[in-house]
Amino acid sequence: MQKVLISKLEMLLIKVVFCRTIEEAKEKVGLFFGNMMKNF
Repeated sequence: MQKVLISKLEMLLIKVVFCRTIEEAKEKVGLFFGNMMKNF
């Protein structure tokens, strides 16, 4: 039971970190393209 709980918590943590990383990457890409569009 304990092992199942731990693995579920780990999965949740990985999902949260992964989602945050994707959001940050999206923001960086958005800023990058925004700056490129301004230059044109």
